[in-house]
Amino acid sequence: PELSARDRVRTRCAAFGLDLGLTTPGPKFAAAVLEFTDGRGADVVLDLVGGPYFPENLLALAVKGRIMLVGLTAPLKRGASVPV
Repeated sequence: PELSARDRVRTRCAAFGLDLGLTTPGPKFAAAVLEFTDGRGADVVLDLVGGPYFPENLLALAVKGRIMLVGLTAPLKRGASVPV
């Protein structure tokens, strides 16, 4: 069977070192990342959406981790809180 677009992206990213690829129905994924990394967080977060996902990116990120923002198809709403 033919791979979905998401599966093709995950397969390609795995060739570059992807350990965990998540598809979520909404911007709630930090807990899954922290569980997968035993609480350490992700070294790199690749965000193709932005907006409401950005605060969750920060929660999922390891100390000295990097966020790659590509495209930013959704804006962050004015007044949105971002965890620091």
